[in-house]
Amino acid sequence: ESSNDDDDDDDVEKNEEDKEEEEHLALADPSDVSKDDLVPSS
Repeated sequence: ESSNDDDDDDDVEKNEEDKEEEEHLALADPSDVSKDDLVPSS
């Protein structure tokens, strides 16, 4: 059972890392987001 808990902990850590990465990408490339916004607007 304890090995199962370890797996769960790993999953949670991975999810948090993925979330942070996504946020960093969105913040690091605001110009990319703006371009995406302008394309449908044109």
